[in-house]
Amino acid sequence: MIKEHFNQRKKERCQSGPFLNIVSHNKRVLIWVLIFLTLFTTGSRYDVLISLISSSICVLVMALFEQLIRKILIPKFLSRDHHQLHYYLTSFLIIYVLVWGTVSFERLVFTKFMQSNLLNLTIKEDLTNVHRVIPFLRMGVLLIGTFSISTISFLLSRTKAAYKISDNLRNEKLDMELRYLKAQVNPHFLFNALNNIYSLAYTNDANAPEAILKLSEMLRYVTDECQSDKISISKEVKYIESYIDFQKMRVESLHNVIFDHKILNPDFKVTPMIFQPLVENAFKHSRIENNKDGYVHFSLMQNEKELIFICENTRATCFLNKNSERSGIGIDNVKKRLELAYGANYLFSIDQNDKYYRTTIKILIS
Repeated sequence: MIKEHFNQRKKERCQSGPFLNIVSHNKRVLIWVLIFLTLFTTGSRYDVLISLISSSICVLVMALFEQLIRKILIPKFLSRDHHQLHYYLTSFLIIYVLVWGTVSFERLVFTKFMQSNLLNLTIKEDLTNVHRVIPFLRMGVLLIGTFSISTISFLLSRTKAAYKISDNLRNEKLDMELRYLKAQVNPHFLFNALNNIYSLAYTNDANAPEAILKLSEMLRYVTDECQSDKISISKEVKYIESYIDFQKMRVESLHNVIFDHKILNPDFKVTPMIFQPLVENAFKHSRIENNKDGYVHFSLMQNEKELIFICENTRATCFLNKNSERSGIGIDNVKKRLELAYGANYLFSIDQNDKYYRTTIKILIS
């Protein structure tokens, strides 16, 4: 996998052109060349030779100072939070020494050139009479600029790395929470399904073998398909239909069970089994097998803007006025999984009275 990624990146670099490759691999060299050309151009109007010498010395000192910062000062001081003051004090002391040393070295070089008559008389007079503060100011500004850019670059890269680590940790935490919540759904479903099969077997119902086969198919979906973070909505619809058929095998009188679905894009991806706890709760709390007027209605609609799932069922008398009616992993599990998977792009609502209980999930499609 890593080798394939490396080969792909290498291929992309080759396709980008030789010039871009050269630029990409020699950014630092090009930056120093541009700085040298800028210094040389601004000073060449006075004397080309003096500008060439001065620019070369300045760029060489700046490059050495930059390497000193990156290789020694930053790792030794700035990377340690309690040594930051030492970093700034040491850096400015080095800048002070370099400014005096560089200006003195420039004057020594220029003196040698004048003694060898390589500089004309006008330049000689300028060198001896020019204000002595200007070379110090120029070198000081250049070195302080080098220090500032190097320091800011390191701080930005460290901040970016810290944000990246924080994001990775947060994503890993969210992934672990999602996996934990998903794992809760599987055994909960299995316990309910086994109880249903036990009821069929206990009453010697002829549907028991078919129920076991149906359960096998559903478990294959749960253990294989649902391991992905997202799954096509068509597979989720098929699973809900299988679960409804499974319930109908258990109780033949389940006639008021309706599942309407209108899907614009069957390949639309959704979090697996996000609706299953609500479907199970609808059958469990409606007690439809003991209520001739009871019903369970499911509606799933998906268009270009949103996905809407509505689950409505009658309320059994034995569950009325009980705070524990929808306790357990069902509702809380769905809410937490929706929050982790969709953030602010979802709406979960509950509407209820003494006769019915309705839950609605609306997922916005970005």
